[in-house]
Amino acid sequence: MRNYILFILLLILSSCSNNDITDPYSKNGISKLGASPDERFMGDYSRIAYYSSSGKWYKYINYSFTNQNRYIYYSVETYYGYREDPVTFMYEWKKEGEMYYSRLWDNPYDDWEVFNLEYINTDTIIIDDKEYTK
Repeated sequence: MRNYILFILLLILSSCSNNDITDPYSKNGISKLGASPDERFMGDYSRIAYYSSSGKWYKYINYSFTNQNRYIYYSVETYYGYREDPVTFMYEWKKEGEMYYSRLWDNPYDDWEVFNLEYINTDTIIIDDKEYTK
């Protein structure tokens, strides 16, 4: 009897498994985790967008690429050493031919847009004509 119950339990568990790798927070499964479209970009790249002449405030922007088909955009303005309203977005990205495209991760209302991304070397990339370094 115990073997029969164990067999039924294993049958139920195996029928519920999903072979697709999806984001655990996905409600509709539109964004699926996958390999990076271009592994040359793996790492964190950042830049200071602007800096006041007095040194009292600045804006910091960071892009974080992993070995997956998504990246994280982080931006924050700092006034007198205090962070003001940091912004973080997760994007899905892909490469078609020589062009890169991105859209908000797991957002059915966002469309694919051209992602102006250029690889310079292991420490430098260019996004929208602005240089970011490791």
